[in-house]
Order: sequence, then C-alpha cells, then structure tokens
Amino acid sequence: MTNLHVIREMTTARVQLANNEIFDSVFVLATDERRDLAIVKIAGFDLPALDLGNSDTLSVGEAVLVVGNPRGLEGTVTAGILSAVRDSDGFKVLQTDAAVNPGNSGGPLVNSKGHAIGVVSFKLRSAEGLNFAIPINYVRGLLNNIDKPLTLHQMRRSLVDATP
Repeated sequence: MTNLHVIREMTTARVQLANNEIFDSVFVLATDERRDLAIVKIAGFDLPALDLGNSDTLSVGEAVLVVGNPRGLEGTVTAGILSAVRDSDGFKVLQTDAAVNPGNSGGPLVNSKGHAIGVVSFKLRSAEGLNFAIPINYVRGLLNNIDKPLTLHQMRRSLVDATP
C-alpha cells in the first residue's frame, strides 16, 4: 500500500525492500483517489509484511511510529503519539506529532504492537508537528475490492477516464 500521489505520475517503478531486494515489476490492484490510496503488487513470494491493526480502536495519546525514507534516508523511524482522529472532507484522518518529511508519504504509521494502523499521507506545511495518516481500515476496504492488476500506464488512464 502507498499513497496514490506517490505513484500517480510514474511511468516506471521499482520497489526495494529493507533487505535490498529490488522488484522492477509493479502492478496496481486498487486506488482510492479521494483518500489518496493505492494498493500495489510486486512479483515476489513469502515477502515480509506488517500485520494490519484496527484503526477504529485507536486511543488518542497512544504511541506511534512513522517509517519511511525521508529525503532518501532509508529506514528512518520517528516516534510520537496519536494526537487526534479528525474528520477531513468527509472521512477520518489520524493526526500525529511523529515527524513526517518528504519521502515518508505512503509509509506506514505503526502502533506499539508493530501493526500498521495508517498510511502516512500529508503534513501541514504552515505548522510543525501536524502530520496526518489515512486510517488502515480504509485500506481494508480497498483490499476487499481488488481489481485485475493494472500497469502504471493503465492506472493513469483509468483515473483520467473516471474524471467527470
């Protein structure tokens, strides 16, 4: 899973795992433009994955981590708390004070059990410590509506065709 804005304009993509294994074949299984989410598939077997938590049972004040590659600094982890669960344009977002920088988009927001509870999405540039993630339960909804795999080109075309 990642943010749609991360892959939207890509013509090619590659995924590198923490063990440096690289996958050059990336397919898109589902997108949600409104929530800025995309489910991607790579050609691999027995790949490591985070368990998904339940974003409906989160408590404000609980510890969270942001994992990502800000400015290309691989495997960066920042810690903070879940500051609030807010409504944004008709859907929920998770607010955290864990540092988010360019390159964190699409990475996981993780709870103390090591479960992904959100997908890091954006920060308010006009303030420090106001960072937001899309709750993981929206991802669960996408996982229940997987489409046939699309190439990045096909995905872009389908998004353009779906625009009113």
